[in-house]
Amino acid sequence: MNENLIVEMEKKEAVTATFRKLEPSKKEAIYRAALKEFSSDVFDRVSLDLVAAAAGVSKGSLFQYFGNKEHLLEFVAEIFLDNYRQYWESYFAREHAVRARDRVSQYLLACLEYWERERIDYRFLMKMQYENPLAVAGAFLERVTQSQREYISTIIERGRATGEIRGDMETETISFLIHAALRNLEQTYAAILQTPKTKVDFRDIAAKITVLLFDGIAG
Repeated sequence: MNENLIVEMEKKEAVTATFRKLEPSKKEAIYRAALKEFSSDVFDRVSLDLVAAAAGVSKGSLFQYFGNKEHLLEFVAEIFLDNYRQYWESYFAREHAVRARDRVSQYLLACLEYWERERIDYRFLMKMQYENPLAVAGAFLERVTQSQREYISTIIERGRATGEIRGDMETETISFLIHAALRNLEQTYAAILQTPKTKVDFRDIAAKITVLLFDGIAG
């Protein structure tokens, strides 16, 4: 856990000095317990009693650490975003595809792998994205979207440079199309999780999405 981020959250009064002074393992336990509860239900129905029990602390201690449930969610969101950023920075550092088409395809597949590997993180992202009210999740979603579109924009600019992507469409428009395709894949994946007996080849879908996208944006 990023302790510098904890210090910044204390300055914003999202966490208290009492929480900052906890052992890292205790902070991590509280984060994991709260993440699981916020990924399991919408904000209004999340039980602090369940969070406290799972984290091995008292409900009163949670109020000492965060003050209220809103600050607890803010803490979870900030740590999630920091972990999310580190995960994708590590992926981008390893990703060496040359063609823009391959980079889009590999990015969609990498998203699928992330959803499959980090199921609780994925469910939290879905709860924030599709079920919690905008007043609760708006700022968080803006930052997730910005992170995704920044990488997509680098693919587009590279594709323009290599002549793979047409130059008569704005980067923002093409980025919107690719991001919309990602969101559609994300929603389909979420729906299939609710009906596990349904078999869908998401890798095949990702490949077809890439083909359809490049039929329209190819240079």
